[in-house]
Amino acid sequence: MRRAILQFSCLCSLALSAGCATGTGGQLPEAPRARRDTDFISTEELKANGAENAYEAIQSMRTLWLTRKRGEQGFYPSDIVVYYNNARMGGTESLRQISMGPVTWIRYFDARRAQYRFGSGHPQGAILVSTEAQQSSTQPRTDQQP
Repeated sequence: MRRAILQFSCLCSLALSAGCATGTGGQLPEAPRARRDTDFISTEELKANGAENAYEAIQSMRTLWLTRKRGEQGFYPSDIVVYYNNARMGGTESLRQISMGPVTWIRYFDARRAQYRFGSGHPQGAILVSTEAQQSSTQPRTDQQP
């Protein structure tokens, strides 16, 4: 009996050490990649994009911001609300009126965060477009939630 237990424990140890040896094949793991904030478009991204207006910039970099969310339709049809320097402009079509020249960053707020930031009436969320004039006082840090 003692011999069977000893053989079993040796067999388990051998299987365990064989499993550990096959891990990474001697290669070092990759360094973690910087996570892109999917709710924020930075100045660098906007400059590299070269879009003429805010709608084109968002459409090419964060297409999902412009799509209607399923299950959040309510009784009356609604659109994402656009804010320009914290002033309400209208729906997503108003983004076409915003020239990219002075824009420094753009942020998307889901329905919950939009309600917290701007008040009720944002069942599809909100997009905030900010210019250099507003940057110093309202630009969110990218390592924090708004």
